[in-house]
Amino acid sequence: MACHSASIADGLPPTIFIEAFQPDWAELDANVTDPNQLALRTKLFHIQTTALCKIVPHFMASSDDSTLEALIELFDSQTRMLQPQLRSGLDVLTMYCVRLHVCVSRCMLADHYRYLSGMIELYGIAINVIEKFAELDADTDYAHYASFYHTRTLLLAAYVVLKLHRTPPELSIDRGLGESCYFKVIALLRKKSLHSTFEADLDLKAAVLLTQLWSSTTVFRNAQGHTDSLSVRIRSRMSMNVFFDCAWWWRQEFREEPDPFATATQAMDIDQLANFPDFVYDGNYFGLYGDALSMPVSHGWT
Repeated sequence: MACHSASIADGLPPTIFIEAFQPDWAELDANVTDPNQLALRTKLFHIQTTALCKIVPHFMASSDDSTLEALIELFDSQTRMLQPQLRSGLDVLTMYCVRLHVCVSRCMLADHYRYLSGMIELYGIAINVIEKFAELDADTDYAHYASFYHTRTLLLAAYVVLKLHRTPPELSIDRGLGESCYFKVIALLRKKSLHSTFEADLDLKAAVLLTQLWSSTTVFRNAQGHTDSLSVRIRSRMSMNVFFDCAWWWRQEFREEPDPFATATQAMDIDQLANFPDFVYDGNYFGLYGDALSMPVSHGWT
């Protein structure tokens, strides 16, 4: 589960099939209460991976918004059903992370303003991830030993806050709370960092990116000069599309790199995706933008 979750947090296809991990002792029915904490984590794990298997093909292709929203709500409701079984702060954080990885696909909707309530809910989930992570850190210095999955999802939450914070006023969200949580993430990343040089420490680099993107006046500005923060140009990194989209905005502004999406390939028709097994890597399926998204492993996402 740890390896699988790490792949998801990196926006990559999982390295195993979902069916490969179904222990007999884990009752995967969300309605059945199981006192075993590992069994609870297994349920969350299966909801997340199954959700991505079903949701990703719909935003990779020309699917209608109502179908995508229905799938998101289905799997998010399954996750919420597990709330009575949560027994620790880490359980709660993991549940919020799973909800974020499911609900962040709302950013892939064609018409975000038809689903404003869903976008507001997404903002709230991102806030919950950040606040719970900060709470655990205040109690146990969690930033020093947080898992890759939780840390990367914390960054995803910050980028969700950034995108929604730049939306027009009709999106009724608590922008002050969002700003406070955003800078909590920066503080947590600086605390987690081990080196003082930008290129030597990924956590410090992430903190710098967040700081610079927040102060930017041109981020999310399209070719017509309009700010469109809800649009996501990347569709090949599953639930981490928002994360990598923001990283590319930073590259364009602060490294003056060309826009790799100026001639991006259009999404495939939904019927074409039926030819691909779930989460089997294929250049046409997860690489719609070709080499533009190729990033050295040693440098992660910048």
